[in-house]
Parts: sequence; C-alpha cells; structure tokens
Amino acid sequence: MPTLQWSDVVADKSLANLPYKIELSSAGKIEMTPTFFPHGRMAARLIAALSRALPAGEAAPEIAIQTNIGIRVPDVCWYSAEFLARHGKDDTLTEAPEICAEIVSASNSEAEMRAKVRAYFGAGAKEVWLVELDGSIRFFAPAGEVAASALCPGVKLAPVN
Repeated sequence: MPTLQWSDVVADKSLANLPYKIELSSAGKIEMTPTFFPHGRMAARLIAALSRALPAGEAAPEIAIQTNIGIRVPDVCWYSAEFLARHGKDDTLTEAPEICAEIVSASNSEAEMRAKVRAYFGAGAKEVWLVELDGSIRFFAPAGEVAASALCPGVKLAPVN
C-alpha cells in the first residue's frame, strides 16, 4: 500500500465527519485522537483569550502543519498579520504559526507532548503551550520550558469544569 499524503487524507470523504482530530505520521499512517466537549470548550476559551490579548493577529483552531514527525494539528494557533501574508493561501502549512497550543488530554503521554513541542519548534514556532483543563499553561520557548509567554504575557484561562 502506498504511503498516504496529507492531500489524500483531506480528500477522503470517509474521514470528513469523524469525531476525531486526524494527524498523519511521517510514515504516512493516519493517527486519530477522539475529541470531547471539555476539550472543545478549553479550545474556545484559548482562542478568545488570544484574540483579546493579541488583536494584531488571529487565533484559529486545528491548522495542519508539516513537521519532521508528519502532519500535526495543534488544537489552537495564533499567527501574526505578517505570517498570514506569507501563508494565507496555503492548504497545509510548512511553517508553524508563532504560537502553537495543545490541550492536554488524559490519553496524551509526556513523551508524545514533548515530541510535538520539538516538532512545532522545528517547523518555526516561537512558542508552544501545553494547556490543561484546569486552566494552567506550560509555556515553551525554543530553549525549553519558561515561566511565562513572551508573546502573550499575563494570559489566564478559567478551568473547564
């Protein structure tokens, strides 16, 4: 069987309405993560917080990014107007937006999340955030974990109960 490309996944109508976040490994294997309501609620809160704090750009959910570990789809991204000018017509990004955020689920291992952090930085992200349902955020810069975001200082999220 030939290796799947992201364009194959996007074109496959049988995958269009699945209740999963779909990613593609570097080996061309489809990886699916189930979605659930609290996760979606936290994504909405994060988009709202980024939109309020950083109005010179846009916050958006689930954007496909080509990384060294395959196509990865952060739960939320924030990108500047300059980034949008460079990539606004791209179907799949080859450069990561400035902020890539993953909402951590019980099914995510620390190793998996660390791999995604490295992959987003490898694709050019400036910051990666790991967000918990209790509203806490772990911030990462290319050199490692940091106490706060340099791009969005003071960001706060209410917990999802």
